[in-house]
Amino acid sequence: MSIAYPATGILAPARHRARAATGLRGAAVPVGPPPSPLECGLIARQIARTMPPAGWPGSGLDLLLAIADAAWLRRELASIEAYRDPPRPLDELQLAVDDPRPGYHIHHIVERTPAARDGFSRSLIHRRDNLVRIPAYRHEEITAWFATVSPLHGYLSPRDYLRGRTWEEHRTMGLAALRAHLILT
Repeated sequence: MSIAYPATGILAPARHRARAATGLRGAAVPVGPPPSPLECGLIARQIARTMPPAGWPGSGLDLLLAIADAAWLRRELASIEAYRDPPRPLDELQLAVDDPRPGYHIHHIVERTPAARDGFSRSLIHRRDNLVRIPAYRHEEITAWFATVSPLHGYLSPRDYLRGRTWEEHRTMGLAALRAHLILT
């Protein structure tokens, strides 16, 4: 979903300079806060998706946040920055579980509720090797991906496709999702 705001108002030229300076491509940064918290989150996710990865030239948010009317973005800053993390090795993502941070979620590689429905034990589902710390926005994207019908899975969602399958099949799909969403190397 894309939310577009008109490029009007006294800060519109500054907004366009901020977009260019931060590498934003098509992200709509409203002049002033969006009307609802839901729209704030949607716009922040759009900004995170359009910014270059951390460490790239022109990848900072400083100019964007310097615009007085973009102060509403501050509450989303940790999630935007986390989204820009480069892919990491599995052991690093697993060790990070012990270091919770704003902008990140703890994710079950094998989805918790579907695994429980398939009869896997709680101890297996919540085992250390099934937990990783990942960017919050990417976690939301993975959750949505697991619910989306795909021809790759016989026109079932990955979640439905996995119903009744082995733990290893669930885990293989979970790791593939982490790779596809640029979290796992």
